[in-house]
Amino acid sequence: MHEDNIYKTVKRLLEELKEDSLVYFMSNDREYKEHSSLEEDARSAYTDLELTDSQRDTINCLIEAKELITSDYATLSYAAGIKDAINVLIGFGMIRENTTEYENQ
Repeated sequence: MHEDNIYKTVKRLLEELKEDSLVYFMSNDREYKEHSSLEEDARSAYTDLELTDSQRDTINCLIEAKELITSDYATLSYAAGIKDAINVLIGFGMIRENTTEYENQ
């Protein structure tokens, strides 16, 4: 149970860090802006469809689930990127694995 709480806390902190970092890249990435525009157009077309409430609820549920999965994937990718960067630094000898220099001072 304790490990689950730690995992959730670390994941929440990574989500916050990721969001801060992503703002810069999203605002400067032409491809992201193009894809965002396509999504806006698709949402507009979806809104204009003549669907029953039940059909719209089903589609909304699907969209929400997809957005949650995408958010989780982004956070996990961010964490994997941090882990990979650390492993690269270890591989190049720029940092040492399993050491904390401040403990020896």
